[in-house]
Amino acid sequence: PPAGKPVNVRVQAATIGLAIDTSDNLLAFLRQDADLADLVDLGDNRPVRYRTVKFEPRQEAVYQYNLSAAQITAIVAGGLNGRPAGPFRAEDEEVDLVVRMARADDLIGDASSLKTPLDALAVPVIEDSAAPIYLRDLVTARFVDEPNVRSRYQGKPTITISADIRPGSDLSAAVVQKKVQDHFQEISTRMPGVSISFGGEFESTTKSYTSLGVAFSIALLGIYMVLASQFRDYLQPLMILTAVPFAIIGVAYGIFFTRTLFTIGSFIATIGLSGVAVNNTILLIDFMNKRVRAGKTQRQAILESCAAHAAGADHHRYNLAGAFAHGHRHPFQVHFLGAHGHGICHRPVQRHGPGPAHHAGQL
Repeated sequence: PPAGKPVNVRVQAATIGLAIDTSDNLLAFLRQDADLADLVDLGDNRPVRYRTVKFEPRQEAVYQYNLSAAQITAIVAGGLNGRPAGPFRAEDEEVDLVVRMARADDLIGDASSLKTPLDALAVPVIEDSAAPIYLRDLVTARFVDEPNVRSRYQGKPTITISADIRPGSDLSAAVVQKKVQDHFQEISTRMPGVSISFGGEFESTTKSYTSLGVAFSIALLGIYMVLASQFRDYLQPLMILTAVPFAIIGVAYGIFFTRTLFTIGSFIATIGLSGVAVNNTILLIDFMNKRVRAGKTQRQAILESCAAHAAGADHHRYNLAGAFAHGHRHPFQVHFLGAHGHGICHRPVQRHGPGPAHHAGQL
């Protein structure tokens, strides 16, 4: 089944602020468009900003104390968040020990414990022959607003817009995608460096179509190889496979006139229909080859093959109409009707004159 919500739009930008501005524009469009009124739970995953303390290494301290910015950052992180000190082995388990500065809210906290992160600036972190080096000598601290989550897609800050579609609605994810793409084309000039992509149900459905298309292509290649070995010819298998495009054209007309959507089920049915079309063409080519081996010219063999096929089709329609006329009471007609629906017949059909016998053993 598709993963995620039906509507899932990723907004990628150079900065998170630009991504949020673009998301606001797209959300306003989705809420105002009357054709998209069936969208529910519409929103995005923009981060919540909170106040935090940011420590930045002093460039002069980096050169004065022969330290790198990474080493100073490790000192700050180790003091506030802790540094692994090794495992502690108890009788029945092993516990990893972490050493950090004591905090006022700790169980063993006292008056000298840290009450705020800024109190760590007064803690000596490096011993020196002249005087201890405090943390304030290495870094500067300031309050900043930071997002609680940094969402990235393909290395860029990303905001994801998602929504559900009301049950029973005629609206589809493909329609929403088309409208979002058209609207984004109109505003893209005002938002340079911003791009959108689609995920969720649309992305999983696209992957399913792609995998089915690849499988269909491999299946056609396999059919060609088998037919080439059976007919001992490279051209006749290509003639047989030409029935596949005509089957697809028929599917396209059927979907167009019935005004239905092409779904995964439709794709699978198209593959099955292509198999039936190929099966019928195999019978025609095989019958034509037999007539050629019997001494007929190629033109006569082709004409007799087509005539036999037309006669067989008429006979099939006669039996099918008789089955409906008698209410499917005749055992042979009922059996033939079910077989005809699957493109095969489990009993030989009597024919008059030369023509291919439609029999399960020949298919």
